[in-house]
Amino acid sequence: MPVPGGWSGRGALAAVGEYATIFLDRLHIPIYVSRLFGAMMWILLMIHTGTCLFWFCKVMTNSKESVDDFLAYYDLECSRMDPLQKLLHSYIVAWYYVNTIFTTVGFGDVLPENQIERIVSVFLMHVGVLIFGYLLSEVQDIASDALSAKRERSKLLTRIRRFLQEYDISKDLSQRVTEWVEFSHQVQSRHNLQEEVMDSVPPLLHRMLLARLHRGMLNSVPFLQQIP
Repeated sequence: MPVPGGWSGRGALAAVGEYATIFLDRLHIPIYVSRLFGAMMWILLMIHTGTCLFWFCKVMTNSKESVDDFLAYYDLECSRMDPLQKLLHSYIVAWYYVNTIFTTVGFGDVLPENQIERIVSVFLMHVGVLIFGYLLSEVQDIASDALSAKRERSKLLTRIRRFLQEYDISKDLSQRVTEWVEFSHQVQSRHNLQEEVMDSVPPLLHRMLLARLHRGMLNSVPFLQQIP
């Protein structure tokens, strides 16, 4: 029986993740969403690799009759399936088993049946622990990056409102002041980020970046419209 997915499947999954990330970038999806999507695709790739590894060991260390009996235990009558159906159902069983390992659920309804499968299962357990730790770290990092600007803005508005209340400023004036401070803070944050990026690039990239940032203004000047 062929091993489900295989290296070609792993390459296809990696390619899908890469193209999907590029697609999300072109849609101007927030960077933390793209990062989370990339982390999930990487985890799916590892699960797929573990699935192929487990089923490869199953096929190589057992006879065809033993593999068919293993699938029959899960109500999969291999004799009634064409090769593609058999491959698909075999993959699903192995994929289910690897997912129970990686998520530390371990229902126990699918079990390794020989020493090689047990060794592979232990290896996958350790890989699952590393993946789970990576996912937690990545999600925490993404959430911190996504919320840092929001927390900074919230602290600023809290200080402004406290100041306005302390001096008994009217509600209408307080609202106008708060809106202006919020707008000014957003503009200043973007300006600071732009300055930080500009200071970190060489002169050639600096000029190219400036031309790109101010392309709308440059295109409004007639004689500059001919310049690529």
